[in-house]
Amino acid sequence: MVQTKGISYLSDHEAQTAIVEIGKRMYAKNYVVSNDGNISIKVGENALWITPSGVSKGYMTPEMLIKTDLDGNVLLGSSRPSSEIKMHLRVYKENPEVLAVTHAHPPIATSFAVAGIPLDSAILPEAIVTLGSVPIAEYATPGTVGVPDSIAPYCKTHNGVLLESHGVITWGKDVFQAYHRLESLEYYATVTMNTHNIIGKAQVLDDQEVARLIGLRENFGITSGGHPRSYSSSIDNINQSDEGAKQSRFSTYFLMEEKDVHEYVREFEFFDTSSELTCKEIGDGNLNYVFRVVDEKNKKSIIVKQAGCTARISDEFKLSTDRNRIESEILILEDKLTDGLVPKVYKYDSIMNCCVMEDLSDYTIMRTALLKHEIFPHFSDDITTFLVNTLLMTSDLVLDHKEKKELVKNYINPELCEISEDLVYSEPFNNYKNRNEVFPPNAEFVAKEIYGDKSLGLEMAKLKFEFMNNAQALIHGDLHTGSIFIKQDLMKVIDPEFAFYGPMGYDIGNVIANLIFALVNGELTITDQVKKEKFTGWVIESIIEIIDLFKHKFLAAWKNHVTDCLAKEEGFDQWYLSKVITDTAGVAGLELLRRIVGLAKVKDITSISDEVLRTKAERYCLLIGKHFILNREHFLCGDDFKTLINETLGGK
Repeated sequence: MVQTKGISYLSDHEAQTAIVEIGKRMYAKNYVVSNDGNISIKVGENALWITPSGVSKGYMTPEMLIKTDLDGNVLLGSSRPSSEIKMHLRVYKENPEVLAVTHAHPPIATSFAVAGIPLDSAILPEAIVTLGSVPIAEYATPGTVGVPDSIAPYCKTHNGVLLESHGVITWGKDVFQAYHRLESLEYYATVTMNTHNIIGKAQVLDDQEVARLIGLRENFGITSGGHPRSYSSSIDNINQSDEGAKQSRFSTYFLMEEKDVHEYVREFEFFDTSSELTCKEIGDGNLNYVFRVVDEKNKKSIIVKQAGCTARISDEFKLSTDRNRIESEILILEDKLTDGLVPKVYKYDSIMNCCVMEDLSDYTIMRTALLKHEIFPHFSDDITTFLVNTLLMTSDLVLDHKEKKELVKNYINPELCEISEDLVYSEPFNNYKNRNEVFPPNAEFVAKEIYGDKSLGLEMAKLKFEFMNNAQALIHGDLHTGSIFIKQDLMKVIDPEFAFYGPMGYDIGNVIANLIFALVNGELTITDQVKKEKFTGWVIESIIEIIDLFKHKFLAAWKNHVTDCLAKEEGFDQWYLSKVITDTAGVAGLELLRRIVGLAKVKDITSISDEVLRTKAERYCLLIGKHFILNREHFLCGDDFKTLINETLGGK
């Protein structure tokens, strides 16, 4: 044993010997065949031993094993580590208490995985105490990053997972605990199969007994395991009639209401069986339905977000519910890239087209806060970190080109891209679908300055086709102040349902434009001169900082992460970045125009009740936006943006 910072790790020799022993047990139990399965043991803060690729687990020797760091880099050994090492690494990253992981294909448990059925019925006391419920991780191609992403939500709360259409993974504080959980899981699956499909009946433990059993975990030093389904839900799913077992209500898609979400979160064990839940629909966006569920006993809360087949704003917009998958996957990816600048995703349900995620009720929607003229000193730093890490790190500059092209395919988002192509890039400039909403006092101004300006139409065409054909990076696609939750020391970006591979400047430009909406509101509605100067001064400085900090961080990250050989040519970084900033100015102009002329408005402007002031506010936005579009190549730094804004607002 080796002691490091209070943790007892096996020595290299002990770990190698234990892995060989567990491999033999797995092979003898028929949990693996041929070269299936893999085993790892953590032997230090940044080191582990893992089984090699292409070797039968029943015939391994210590010399065959591979030692790597926790990034997967080989430290010792001549073979290749298991192709599924990413899955092991993710467990260790998500749960530092784990010191060993086993992955196998035991036949009964794997049958449940193939069927997509979790092991979560309250029928075995031993399973409830020592193993816990076993959820299904959504299918991902073995060996890809999709597998670790699919298990990540369960690594702290459970002790094992069924990998849909694949197999089983378990973990523990040592390799024998991880293996014994594998044995327990296969036994649990066997008993469940026998009672469910052969005998057709099981005595289900009631909720009070389940609570007592869960309480016993502490006696064994067990802090995870999740919760079985409630007694009534288990009865429905286990005790069968002649016509067959009742299936979950949530095995077929329907649009949920509050009472359905209440039942949904209980069935999928997000709360203790003794919890006192309340549920309220709180969505105020244009597309999805958002429910907040709270346990009134301890105030634990989660968000359930469901996608409908049409937009909330209008049934005219027919949408694919796949947008919820895209959003869930991207939030998981962005969480990894930005170290927590997005909400945590706990579950994505491909049947109900919903995701369960972290509740940010202790944050404020940034647009709401800006309408109160609040100031956030850390925003520029946080948002530029988010932008650089999500844009640069998902581009061809960093990623293997084939990997990036696979991501482009995975995040094709045609329905929502069509909305952007219409509402952002087309209709505000020609109203070709006759659904623009122009404030009557500005009708003549819009007709002349926007609809009647042919030079503007030409530049719009250029920007539109740049948007449709430049798969530069994985962009958020709708990054306005209503998509940011914020408090004084932190912000989190939400709602990436419009995400796809597009031009980097689209995200940056949207942030800039929405700060300008807040600036114009403050300029025209704050009556106290001191407060006005403080708020508007902060907004203008934030705009300058976002442009200049983005450039600085982008170039620094470029030096550390860019992999393409030609991208390292001298001067290419500056050329590339200048194109991004030019696109930023153009998109900022688009957003300013479309929110004034088009169908989707912003409260920063519509909340101005005085007709004269609102008319002036809209004209400010239209003039700034138009200048951004027509002269976008002249905007190179933060001061260039500041100069135009100040000149338009009257030389502030």
